[in-house]
Amino acid sequence: MCVCVLLTDEDHAAVLAGRYGQLSATLDAQSVASYMINCQALTVRDLQSITSKRSEPIRAAERLLDVVMSQPYIVYVCFMDALDETGHRHVRELIAGNSSQGKRRKCTAK
Repeated sequence: MCVCVLLTDEDHAAVLAGRYGQLSATLDAQSVASYMINCQALTVRDLQSITSKRSEPIRAAERLLDVVMSQPYIVYVCFMDALDETGHRHVRELIAGNSSQGKRRKCTAK
């Protein structure tokens, strides 16, 4: 289980978009995407498009964020869980700090 931000389906994309530049500069997309594929929150095609940018970590992070922003809320929940599980709690906190609601709840992403 993880602690994640409580948002509506429409809000998760706006929250990520609000910190897009900071997130893409600090996120290790490879490890987060690997976790998310194991949760079945990413397609193989998504994973390949992220890993193909391995030599460009910011572009890989941007691709991961784009995928999460365009998917249903449950993918965002898995993304938040992946941040915790892959040592990116600082990134999760950056996202949580951008939430206007600031509420948290226990959740499972799987």
